[in-house]
Amino acid sequence: MIHRLLRAACLLVAAISPAAAADAPAPEGAPAMVGDPFFDEVRIGVYNHALGSPEHGGIDLNGELLFGKPFHTDDWTESLIPRPMIGGTLNFAGKTSTVYFGAAWHFVPFDAPWFVEFTAGGSYNNGQLEDTHNDMNPLGCHWLFRESASIGYQFDEHWSVMATFEHNSNANLCFENRGLSNLGMRVGYKF
Repeated sequence: MIHRLLRAACLLVAAISPAAAADAPAPEGAPAMVGDPFFDEVRIGVYNHALGSPEHGGIDLNGELLFGKPFHTDDWTESLIPRPMIGGTLNFAGKTSTVYFGAAWHFVPFDAPWFVEFTAGGSYNNGQLEDTHNDMNPLGCHWLFRESASIGYQFDEHWSVMATFEHNSNANLCFENRGLSNLGMRVGYKF
């Protein structure tokens, strides 16, 4: 089921991300960014699983693929155009894993190599729906909303490192809503 969802998310992103897109130049003082018009960046890292919850413990492996922007502008509004993305978080302790999709907004404040990024979208999980296990979060639904925030450093035109916090929740649309939050570090490579 999860691989079918991931394949469908890839097809959706492919349909909305034009092959002719190109990245805008980096602000003065920040390393120049390069990018493939379709596959823009890949990220991999590890998360501390389910912070502050009954499910806390274990390590998650995170992988993420960001696509090129669907269009560009020549002014400050460029940072308001998100990049489509897909990803997944795999837990190695038999707890909740997720696949996700969404959009990423990338900001470079003060013309520096530091950046902040916010994402919003949806996720699908294999976790517990009801409060039946005291070591698992009752998530209420398999489909959840997903948001994340990162602060990072761009070493050069290809490599970056970032600290990321992600949260998955059903926004009280299902009976249970414990949610799932992870915190960790990732490395990014821009094509």
